[in-house]
Amino acid sequence: MGTEARYAEIFEAKISITVNFIIWLIRLIIGFTIGSIAILADAWHVISDVLTSIGVYVAGKIASKPADREHPYGHGRVAVLAELFISAVLVLVSLVIVYEVFYGIFITEFLHEIAFYGIFFVIATAIAKELMARWAVSLGKKSGSNLCIVDGLHHRLDALISLSISIALYIGIIFNIMVLDKLIALAVVAIIGFEAFKIAKNQ
Repeated sequence: MGTEARYAEIFEAKISITVNFIIWLIRLIIGFTIGSIAILADAWHVISDVLTSIGVYVAGKIASKPADREHPYGHGRVAVLAELFISAVLVLVSLVIVYEVFYGIFITEFLHEIAFYGIFFVIATAIAKELMARWAVSLGKKSGSNLCIVDGLHHRLDALISLSISIALYIGIIFNIMVLDKLIALAVVAIIGFEAFKIAKNQ
């Protein structure tokens, strides 16, 4: 891998973590404000990307250290432990969302009056993710970094998921199908759970 590609990946990772954190905060506020479990689940799906990026970055820095007296075989196991920790966090998040769907501890009422505004902001964040996708793919092509391209495609997938959630919520509001919000949340949980499984399996 060339130096340009490596620097591009570090730069893309920093921007990705920052933007995803902002999007997570926006969706979290929207979810609590309008009482949508689906949007809250989508917010935690975004933060899972942030946790993964931070975990891999930190683990990579530690794992790259040379072997010493206390670690004669190097620090490679740290990366494995970090990935397993991230997987466990994602499973915990999934369980909390499922518990919320059935017992409604934090969300007790879906506010129809302002729900449309919430959906508008979710769509806006989905557009932001698509712009991130185009930028990351372009950066990857220019620098020769396949990782940037792959991450860009991941941004695009997240944008499509959020757009699908917005459309489904809109249909639920129009036809007064409130159970749709919980069903969407469970679908997002399945996505988060699948990602947690993939991370654990790779280790």
